[in-house]
Amino acid sequence: TSQYAEDSSPNVRRPGDPRGTRNVNANHTVALKVKYDIGNTFSTIFRRLGVDVDSGDDRPPPGAQPPATGGAAGAGSVAPDTSTAPADTTSGPRANPMMLVRKFTQVLTDIRRVNFSVSQQNGSNYQRIPDRPGYGYQFGLSTDTGINTPNGPVNQPDTESESLKFNADSGVELTESIDVAGRYQHTITDQVNRTSERRSVSTTFPDVQLSWKNLERLGLFGAFFTQTQATVNLKQFKQESGRRNEDPENTRTQLTLSPSLLFTWKNDIKSNLGVS
Repeated sequence: TSQYAEDSSPNVRRPGDPRGTRNVNANHTVALKVKYDIGNTFSTIFRRLGVDVDSGDDRPPPGAQPPATGGAAGAGSVAPDTSTAPADTTSGPRANPMMLVRKFTQVLTDIRRVNFSVSQQNGSNYQRIPDRPGYGYQFGLSTDTGINTPNGPVNQPDTESESLKFNADSGVELTESIDVAGRYQHTITDQVNRTSERRSVSTTFPDVQLSWKNLERLGLFGAFFTQTQATVNLKQFKQESGRRNEDPENTRTQLTLSPSLLFTWKNDIKSNLGVS
């Protein structure tokens, strides 16, 4: 994308300036966006390994013989003698040793699509140039205006800027009620004028949101509320700035923790409690 703007109003001109004097600025952005379904990739890998992540049934190991079921015993079969066998009351149902493995594989396959983008933006502006610049400048393809004057070509902007930005986000539903989302952002910005060159580098990471809904199913929540949801946001922002190609002169770090609770009472009144 590209943008161009100019101001040729009379108040831009000074005594002695030609009639076409104007202020101009232009910028262009090149962006690439990639969306990748990592959960589907894990599903494909597990299927090729023979792992069934969609079924919760307990399957016997290969080669195991299923227990005899049905009515009368067939030839050669022996009916179990339960007349004198004591009842086993020492333990409850045994946990499936594959349950954790199956749950872990399901979490991996439930990871949402990863969205990644990178964009580069360049901009410049000129103050009081004698005429409208050429199309190369208007479309942001060059910082040279294409204007020639008795003092030489007009090809040195008053200010220039360039920024490179990276973004990524994804999330996963850990359970029916618990969801986690994460984001990452990194930006490098350069500002150049006739006397100085400065750089600013900012990073937002970690940036995590945890959401837990259906709390009304737990304890006393159900006695008062019909719907509840708790969220916790954790975000860290760091920015360094100073002269380009030198050590940073200023560093700013901000860590934000903001939990909140949204609930609907039995009489349909909605309340929201939050702190930051």
